[in-house]
Amino acid sequence: MIVWTDYFKYRADLRGFDLTEVEKILNFGDERYFDTATGRNVVVGKHGRMLVLIPYERIGDGITPVTIHATTRQQINPSSWFLSKKRVVFAVSKNVYLNILAC
Repeated sequence: MIVWTDYFKYRADLRGFDLTEVEKILNFGDERYFDTATGRNVVVGKHGRMLVLIPYERIGDGITPVTIHATTRQQINPSSWFLSKKRVVFAVSKNVYLNILAC
C-alpha cells in the first residue's frame, strides 16, 4: 500500500509526475538502493521517457515516498560513485548527494 503525503503529492504535481506511474515504480521497480545517510530506501525507474529517483520509507506493509527527482543514467552509473567511509556517495545534482549502499 502506498501512503501518499500531501508534500509528496504537491511535489509530484509541481514537477509533472503522474502518481499512477510513480506507484508502478515504487511497487515494481527493480533498481533499488539504501541511503546510508538517511536510512531510506531509494528506487530508480522510468516515468515516461524520464529516469526518476524516489527516496521512500517502508513501514510495515506501507510505502511512503518522500520526494521524486528526475535524474540521468550518468548520475547513477556505478562509475560515478565513490567510496567514502564504507559508504557509496551518489551525486544527484551539483549540490545534492546521497550516500547509498546497493542492496
